[in-house]
Amino acid sequence: MKDLGTLNPRQVSEQEVAQYRLREAARAIVVDDKGDIALLHVSRDGYHKLPGGGLDPNEDRLIALQRECMEEIGCNIEVIGEVGFTTECWREDEEKQISYCYLAKVVGPKGVATLTESEKERGFETVWLPFQDAVNALQNRTSTHWEGDYIVPRELFFFEGVKDSFPMKKALLLPMNTKGEIFLQDRRGHKKPDWGFFGGGIEEGETPLQALIRESEEELCIHLTEADVRYVGISVTNWDGSLNIRHMYTYPTDQAEFDVREGVGGSWMTLEEAKKCMDPKDRLDEVFRLPQIL
Repeated sequence: MKDLGTLNPRQVSEQEVAQYRLREAARAIVVDDKGDIALLHVSRDGYHKLPGGGLDPNEDRLIALQRECMEEIGCNIEVIGEVGFTTECWREDEEKQISYCYLAKVVGPKGVATLTESEKERGFETVWLPFQDAVNALQNRTSTHWEGDYIVPRELFFFEGVKDSFPMKKALLLPMNTKGEIFLQDRRGHKKPDWGFFGGGIEEGETPLQALIRESEEELCIHLTEADVRYVGISVTNWDGSLNIRHMYTYPTDQAEFDVREGVGGSWMTLEEAKKCMDPKDRLDEVFRLPQIL
């Protein structure tokens, strides 16, 4: 995991830090299916923080992170990438803390946090914010409580670590015929990966459906309407460090061939055939677990 730096706001000496107890913690930038990020607003003390917390003795980081996210924001999560770690020199607690941060997505419905009495007294509340709004919330502290001197810079380190890859929103199309086959784009010799879905990025001001209709005309020369397609849900994937939030649509059709304008063509495939040729990062299994896919 990448070392994002050391936080030492009190300028504690190495000799003093060497006497501190060591604490390890797991934290996460958790994204929902809209691309919003979970922050905990600590209203009494006037700052925001990421979900996460200390590891129990001999506890695995990811197990600890799952536990903390369920307790603090009421969500089951799936880790989809690493962000990095920071080292913090907490003079007030005489503690050297190493915080390991991950990128994660919500799995299943959002639940209710199970807060401790201390967390309730401090006014912990989950808020879901777009990326830049989350950064702004961290930067706009409303108190000078000393904990914020460590927590806020740490979280901003983590956001800095993912800012260039967060997030890409796409609208993707899966033509499906009555045989249960899907039509995939053949990109061999054109770009990587060799096979993929049709569709692309959602431009500023577009809805996912508008982007899908535009991309379908550009790539397949078909003129779709809302009645032609079925929205099946969102798939989130970490593609070489870039978070992709993909709005997935199916298009029922028995059209044998398409006028494919990007790549070198396309092909009808069974699900098993598609699994063999598609990049695992396309998460085909996850797409076919979406509740409305069939």
